[in-house]
Amino acid sequence: MRHCACPQSIEIGLALHIQAIIEGRAPGLKIDDGEYEQFRLANPDLFSTAELLSSSLKENLGLAIDRNEKFVIATFIKDGMQESSSDDHPAILITMLGEGTAESYAAALCRLSMTDGIYGCSFPIGMDDSSIRERARKKLLEISRGKGIVVFYDMDNLRTQTEIAADELGIEAVFVRNGITDRIMDMARRARFAHKASSLANASDPSIASERTQTIITLCET
Repeated sequence: MRHCACPQSIEIGLALHIQAIIEGRAPGLKIDDGEYEQFRLANPDLFSTAELLSSSLKENLGLAIDRNEKFVIATFIKDGMQESSSDDHPAILITMLGEGTAESYAAALCRLSMTDGIYGCSFPIGMDDSSIRERARKKLLEISRGKGIVVFYDMDNLRTQTEIAADELGIEAVFVRNGITDRIMDMARRARFAHKASSLANASDPSIASERTQTIITLCET
């Protein structure tokens, strides 16, 4: 699809469908002539893309794509593009300390999840409250889709200032504590007085289980 910029999720979906065609697992659909022609005339670019993909598959894999499959490919691309470009969904915002940290994290998660709805907002260490609030305000305005924003935060002050900004803007914001920075800082402080990694981890977070198996011994007179 050299002339069509498709989200990665569409490319993966098409790849799975093509694999199903190769393996003979694709459902055999029969498209009505009238429906086919109406859709083709209304979406010439999509059919051009489907034709291009079909030609490439025949040239490189010897795979013949019939008219019905071209219709399926075109409709699949259309549905995927509409879904990926829709703003009718909540946005996800990651807030973190450090220049560029949240943006890098968000970009990685977008790639892993194959979505484009995750954003990052970083706050340099030492930034005062009013500056944090103003930066959060600009980011909230930038990403707001009118459906609310889920905000992940790792420091309480970032939540406080972002919450104030959201209230001022009238944007619904739901906050979820991430706590990466707090947890690592606490672990680093404890490491200065610990002698073993296992004791350090257990002291910082009791939920971290030791590698040793716990055994219960019961003593009785009988």
